[in-house]
Amino acid sequence: MFNKILVALDYSASCEQVFEQGLTLAKMMHAQLMLVHVVTPLEETYPISTLMPSLLDDPVTSRFEIANAYIRELEAFEMKGLEMLKSHANIATEQGLQAGVQQPSGYPARSLCDVARTWNADVIVMGRRSQNVLRKALLGSISNYVTHHAPCSVLIVHNQDSPESTVQQETADTAKP
Repeated sequence: MFNKILVALDYSASCEQVFEQGLTLAKMMHAQLMLVHVVTPLEETYPISTLMPSLLDDPVTSRFEIANAYIRELEAFEMKGLEMLKSHANIATEQGLQAGVQQPSGYPARSLCDVARTWNADVIVMGRRSQNVLRKALLGSISNYVTHHAPCSVLIVHNQDSPESTVQQETADTAKP
């Protein structure tokens, strides 16, 4: 039985599916939810634009101004993540569930495992992204790391709208007699 369900949310296409799976599981089990978004430079929308080398070479813009602009962008990015988490927590609360939020910074896979360990989660519900071979080789798979290092069970939600899922479904459908 799952009493504590950690749901990993990000800005991917499967985010809503992951949340819905976690929400459904929590309702069935009368469990608590912990919604987690990890602030990481690996996120596609992470603010790095102000640190571009061309800006650093600009004699008109001081390094202090660049640093301040970056801090403002990072704070806005973090606030956006918290708003997303709180919005999902409100949905869970409206449906009678207890839902907390956490937004650690760092490498997503390790951060998720750390939160699961600290919070004593019974299961982690997370999505799986299709990454290109180079990105996967350099960064590794977050879901693979979590599956092998989490202190609890892991439920991987596949994005039903991704081309890869469609191909897998079509293959499975054609394999049926």
